[in-house]
Amino acid sequence: QILIATSPKPSLSPVERLSVGFIAGTLSRTLTSPLDVVKMLMQVSSRGGSVKDTISKLMAEQGIAGFWRGNWAACIRLGPQSAIKFYTYEELEKRIGKGKPLVGFQRTIFGSLSGVISQVLTYPLDVIRTRITVYPGKYTGIFNCAFTMMKEEDFSSLYAGIVPTVMGVIPYEGAQFYAYGGLKQLYTTRIAPGKPISPFANCLIGAAAGMFSQTFSYLFDVIRKRMMLKGEKGKPIYNGMIDAFMTVYNKEGVPGLYRGVGLNLIKVVPFAALQFTILEETRKAFFKVRAAINQPKVEEIKGKV
Repeated sequence: QILIATSPKPSLSPVERLSVGFIAGTLSRTLTSPLDVVKMLMQVSSRGGSVKDTISKLMAEQGIAGFWRGNWAACIRLGPQSAIKFYTYEELEKRIGKGKPLVGFQRTIFGSLSGVISQVLTYPLDVIRTRITVYPGKYTGIFNCAFTMMKEEDFSSLYAGIVPTVMGVIPYEGAQFYAYGGLKQLYTTRIAPGKPISPFANCLIGAAAGMFSQTFSYLFDVIRKRMMLKGEKGKPIYNGMIDAFMTVYNKEGVPGLYRGVGLNLIKVVPFAALQFTILEETRKAFFKVRAAINQPKVEEIKGKV
């Protein structure tokens, strides 16, 4: 008798893969919440103001807790969004890419498609988060905000600004996955061939990918946030994306369209770095747990030696 130890290749279930993306999204968002709140307040303000003034006003009115205002709602959106986005990308990579290294245009198309699907499915939560952040005290929570919006306005208000969002997601996610995948391939084939990517290297790659992709989509983010706001009696301030763009441009010029872009880059770089790093490290941790659960099985093979 010969005893041979065989160890099955560990693999993650769909639920585990979704969990990895969920964890990456919520942790990275929580760690960068202060930057996101300040950026959003600068974007929706028509009076301008420096980063220092915005921070001082926020501290005076709400204290340190104000920097995490709406973070729970943001995590409820970003968790599922990240889970769906990365899961969809992996499925496209596995089923269409056949598990082989993707070329540039494949990463771009798969990234854009994954981003659009995840955004459409979770978009109402982003609208609710914006309302809660911009209008503190008006709503008691996520569900109250959702029901109030549907009662005072209509269901379509939960998808206000969806068009510029999708238009912004397509270049942003496409460019991000293009850059991230390309830089990873460059690292593993040229910089450190045959070696695993360290968390630090992954941070740098994620940061570079985030900075690269953000340059293509910031304008759409500003217009989207403006379209989410309402005037008197809940009436829309703008009559569509083009009207919002022209109104902001005519009243505030180019600076109005890119207000907060510097702070946004400061926020995007650490967010992208943390998201991709947490994603990879969490995936490794899940694989270790899976491998520990599936301990090597001893199979008895009868035969002659």
